[in-house]
Amino acid sequence: MGTRGLSKVKRFLLGSTSGWVLREAPCSVLLVRGKLSQATMGKTAAKILLASDGSSDALNTVQMLGLLTFKTPPKVTVTHVVGKPAYLEGWYWGKGKAEFEHLAEQILEKAQKDGARHLEDLGQMVKELNMKVDSLLTKGDPADEIIKTAERLKAKLIIIGAKGLTGSKAIPLGGIARKISRYAPCSVLVARPGISQFG
Repeated sequence: MGTRGLSKVKRFLLGSTSGWVLREAPCSVLLVRGKLSQATMGKTAAKILLASDGSSDALNTVQMLGLLTFKTPPKVTVTHVVGKPAYLEGWYWGKGKAEFEHLAEQILEKAQKDGARHLEDLGQMVKELNMKVDSLLTKGDPADEIIKTAERLKAKLIIIGAKGLTGSKAIPLGGIARKISRYAPCSVLVARPGISQFG
């Protein structure tokens, strides 16, 4: 589906139809900005950003990448953002500052190690698709970091996961995926579960 995003200022303006489909669709959705053909049929390797939150949904994004056809194999960057757990803010009020900071450091250190291992596994899956791959582990707000990385890399496509399905009805799109879809500087492919049956 197309979007209304015509410039950096207006890129967040998703049309009412595409916005509704993105939220409610029971399948994966591709929001196209610019000429997507440059990413798939260009003579030079397009840059694709494959973002994962570290969950099992990462398999959906790699499977979707494998379904795409490229004239020239793309350069894929797999990325994971380590965010500060929201519950730490509330926990702080019941503990001393030093104890809180120590706990926060331990949790973030573990999250970084887990994220690095996850990126290694993800990178290996992409390599099996015969694509060049780099990995990038960052810290901060997941949506903001992914958008900034896409801008810096001049990515043509971002692939992210969405929440799964309950029965025949799609669970509402997660906040991170919704923000990336709205503000991304390039096309965004939101992968939902159940795509492997088409591979």
